This record gives sequence, structure tokens and C-alpha cells, in this order.
Amino acid sequence: MPSALVHDADIASVAATVLTSDGHSGKDYWLTGPEALTAPERVAILAEALGRDLHFVELSQAEIVAKWQNEGYSASDIEFFIAMRTTPPPAGHTPLPTVEEVTGTPARTSTQWARENTHAF
Repeated sequence: MPSALVHDADIASVAATVLTSDGHSGKDYWLTGPEALTAPERVAILAEALGRDLHFVELSQAEIVAKWQNEGYSASDIEFFIAMRTTPPPAGHTPLPTVEEVTGTPARTSTQWARENTHAF
């Protein structure tokens, strides 16, 4: 399922704008990235930024549940995680214009994030 991940710098930009300018009191802002991508698409973007081959291998539901259990997550947490993986709400995969509306600058793309963070890989 695609998701519209938001760049951490966009979160900071929106927060700084909201905290330092008028007109935001009492408002809620839903932040997303400008594109909805699947995990394999995000891996391909990272591979391109790194200049090397990367492959996405998806765990089965049983494998991921076992992993979460081993990490100490509760049954209700795991139930929520599975719901988000299989039937996320539209807000999770619908790009919104909020970042640009609040800051005046377009939201950063996954490609921008990957290029900025190659040092971490």
C-alpha cells in the first residue's frame, strides 16, 4: 500500500512557521509528503541515491507478527499495525498540500530525502 511519508525537515518547517507567525491558533494540520509511494518504490529511490542495488523483501504477515512480538509489542499494538498495513485510512496514502499552504514552500520529495541522507546508509 502506498504511503505519503513526510520529510522531517517539512515537519520542522511547519512547526517553525506555526510557532512564529499569526493565524494558526486552534488549527490542526495534517502533514504528508507530496507523493504516495510503495515500499519497493522508496527502496528504488534510495538505491538510485546510493548508486547501488537494493532489493525490497517483504515479510509475510506471520513473520512480521513474530518480529513485533519479539520486540515486545502488545497484541493491540500488533492488531493496529496490521490494520495500517492492510487497510490504512485514506489520510495515510493521500498527499495533501498542507506543507506548502503553511510554509509557502513545496513539500520535499522522497528523492530529496534519500539524497540528503545517503551518509546514513
